Amino acid sequence: MNRHKDGLQSRKSLIWGSYYAMFVNGVLTLMLGAVMPNLIQAYGLGYEIGGLMLAAHSAGHLTASLLVSVMALKLGRKLSAALLSLAGALGFVGMIYTSLPVVLVSLYFLTGLARGSASTVTNEIVNEASLGDAHAMNILHTFYAVGAFIAPFLALICVQAGLGWQAALVITALGIAARSVLFLAMPIEEQGSGESGAKPAAEVGVSRTEAGTNSGGYLKNPAFYIIAGLLFFYLGAESAINGWAVTYLKDAGIMSTGFAQSILSLLWVVIIFGRLFAGRLSRSVGKARLLVIQAVGSSVFFFLFMLTRSVVPLALWIIGLGFFFAGVFPTAVAVIGPELKGAKMGMGLLIFIAGFGAILMPMVTGIIAEQIGIYGGMATIGASLLLMLLFSMIVDKRTKSR
Repeated sequence: MNRHKDGLQSRKSLIWGSYYAMFVNGVLTLMLGAVMPNLIQAYGLGYEIGGLMLAAHSAGHLTASLLVSVMALKLGRKLSAALLSLAGALGFVGMIYTSLPVVLVSLYFLTGLARGSASTVTNEIVNEASLGDAHAMNILHTFYAVGAFIAPFLALICVQAGLGWQAALVITALGIAARSVLFLAMPIEEQGSGESGAKPAAEVGVSRTEAGTNSGGYLKNPAFYIIAGLLFFYLGAESAINGWAVTYLKDAGIMSTGFAQSILSLLWVVIIFGRLFAGRLSRSVGKARLLVIQAVGSSVFFFLFMLTRSVVPLALWIIGLGFFFAGVFPTAVAVIGPELKGAKMGMGLLIFIAGFGAILMPMVTGIIAEQIGIYGGMATIGASLLLMLLFSMIVDKRTKSR
């Protein structure tokens, strides 16, 4: 009885610790986009350099998603996550003291290491502790959305209070450092040391026969690559929107930096509720069908956003975009999650593949914006959303055929 109670308490502490870690991820990710106009103005940077910085962050995220899994084989997940997370704190503090583009790119890379390692480890932990429950995964990513909602307001408050955008970076660094300490305190077990308890897969035609039961069986399952493709285009669009939305709204003359930061926060407050709703809806609609609905809605409302210059309708389109965008990542992870149980590098490899989208899209957006203007750069994000829709339809079709 006591053993069962202790195990339940341990699972709860793991899940809630992961929620804080993902909250910090939301803050650090959106803070990079929120202060981008300030960095561009203060250091005289161009769109192309800004795009390289955002791409470096995504490259760090991508590198860490695999690196943390490799490091975990030697150091354990706990120490690996703590060390890589701490690199992000150094990155944010360093931005205050240099205007050199090559150094700024390197510092953005460090913030990506912090984000990617925490994302991989927390997705693994919650997937294991909740036995692959989609609702728990959506709550995890809701905490990311809460942090993302707070970040632009934090930057705005620091500037309006006369503390400067630098103060927002220091506060973010302190939150990341606290997360490293939390990782060391959490009762994190190494993969394969606990009981399985994973649910059988029922989506995208996944079967234990097809996927295999060994730790590398998921590599033989087409569903793994379909979900990776879907997340490739989702993360590309998300990264570009997070990094460039405030700069676009300001430089296109639609609104001031402060107002644009508030609009970005509006996007993420809608995502908070959207992820809670998506988690519950997935139990009745089905994960694969829900992915299609989310992809269609995201595409429609993004194109409406790009066609609008009036503040009120633009805010409405942001609400629609956030609502449908909300559950794509956690729903997709929940689809493939049962097949990654016990696979030491499964989640890391999934995010590693998908993470290339987050590297390419912000960089492409910056390069095109440098050539033809910020509106043209932002418009390229629509192509990523349409391809995400295509992959979601493939997921749904495979599910129907089984």
